[in-house]
Amino acid sequence: MIGRFLAVTSILAGFLLVVTSGFDDRNAAVVEINGVNAAVANVISPLSFGTMTMYWDQRNAALDFAQSNTRVSNIQASDLDLLQIQQVSRHGSRFPTDNTMEEITNLLDKLQTNYSSVIPHWLRNYSLPYNMSVAGVLSSTGFEELAEYGKRTRISDPLLRFYDICDRYLSEVKHNPNASAELKAYGRSSQMNESIAYLKSRLNLPKSAVLTATDTRAAFAACAFDIMVYGTPTQWCSIMDQAFLNRLDYAEDLEAFYEQGAGFKINYEMAAVLLQDIYTYMKNFTTGNTTIVGNLRFGHAETTIPLMTLLGYGDRTKLLSSWTDEQVDSRGFRTSVLSPTASNIDFRLYQGKTDKKYYVSVWIQEVEAPLPGCGSLYCELSKVEKLWGYYLNDYKFKTACKKQR
Repeated sequence: MIGRFLAVTSILAGFLLVVTSGFDDRNAAVVEINGVNAAVANVISPLSFGTMTMYWDQRNAALDFAQSNTRVSNIQASDLDLLQIQQVSRHGSRFPTDNTMEEITNLLDKLQTNYSSVIPHWLRNYSLPYNMSVAGVLSSTGFEELAEYGKRTRISDPLLRFYDICDRYLSEVKHNPNASAELKAYGRSSQMNESIAYLKSRLNLPKSAVLTATDTRAAFAACAFDIMVYGTPTQWCSIMDQAFLNRLDYAEDLEAFYEQGAGFKINYEMAAVLLQDIYTYMKNFTTGNTTIVGNLRFGHAETTIPLMTLLGYGDRTKLLSSWTDEQVDSRGFRTSVLSPTASNIDFRLYQGKTDKKYYVSVWIQEVEAPLPGCGSLYCELSKVEKLWGYYLNDYKFKTACKKQR
């Protein structure tokens, strides 16, 4: 059964991509991260764009998602039969959203209207290579990423878009200006001021030119999408160095940490509604109440980051606007690792060939990651039930998501 499921994942992935992309991207290129790495060698890293980072092969990277050591276990993969796969994936590379396009357009208008005689020649007659009709739509690269992932291996709003219907989250975080205080403070920091000054110099602008943190982040996003969609480092990215990207990458992570990560408890606890559904499918398989061997769910970074955080993956150390460049560079929370485009989380259910016990393993970006609190790659289902006990048995989404008076 599981073999049959794996055999059809590529077909299903292709179908889902066709029906969800809605746009035939004839101008964009299919971009491979290795090719981009070669093109920008010794200049910038293409893995420096937060959640705008292209999917990259982490299977041989020395990453510790759980910030913990894995102990030696007597249970090995050869001792187990794979019974079921539950997967949560993020969409692949896409075009910028309408908000990002608007910010890039505003920056472009400012530069071409006021400084056309001094900005780099390529920028003087430059126009966006995409328009609002493709805002947020999968690019050719995004299609290829997910199709290739499907070869290697049901949409329900309350489960995958819990962040849209949790009133408390919307009130306390998403639409609360105070929730983004650290990001705003970073926008006024010496690091951001230096980044703005650097961008001015690279654009040949006078010191008196008015560029904002929003303008600077728009230029950063333009570079990210140049690489993601077209694989070109010769336009926006050509005016940036790695130090500039590192600071802007941190700004993206500051936003994600306080909006989707561990910055506020409600951010990740509301993902329990999805975890409950995943567990129910596993439990029902063990009791014979379902024969489903695979359940594929496709969402966004707003889906995957809260779920990973709830499970204990990623560093929960508070990100601060006051951090030095050294602290920024050594941070553990990086969305370029946790949630690049096409990021994926697998929950795999096994049964021991000899002891007949049920085991669970979690895979992130195709890497087997020890489950926090268990410490080994294969955790007994009974132990998983205890680890997740509160969120499986006591957490009530509707109650937790009511606005606090």
